[in-house]
Amino acid sequence: MFDPRGEYLKPCLIGNELVNGEYVRMKMAHGRLHSKVLGLDLVVDGDDLRFYDPQTETWLLTHEEAQAARQIAEAQAQRELVARQAAEAEVVRLREELARMQKT
Repeated sequence: MFDPRGEYLKPCLIGNELVNGEYVRMKMAHGRLHSKVLGLDLVVDGDDLRFYDPQTETWLLTHEEAQAARQIAEAQAQRELVARQAAEAEVVRLREELARMQKT
């Protein structure tokens, strides 16, 4: 459970896990809850709840971060496509030039 403003929950992040058929409150460790089910740490970041992967030591991207990363990747792919097409056109031009030179 997450109450970003702390208006209803103290602390603002509370987790429960099923142990022997009963829900037991999870213990906070270093300001984080570790979900064994997800394999992720849940971390309060201002008004947001973030997910951290302790195995890879990386944060999972927020929706906005994922969108920005996707746009950057798409732009890079477009630049690479244009560069590849230009290189292929140059190869064709050089082959044609070589063929003309060999005829003379």
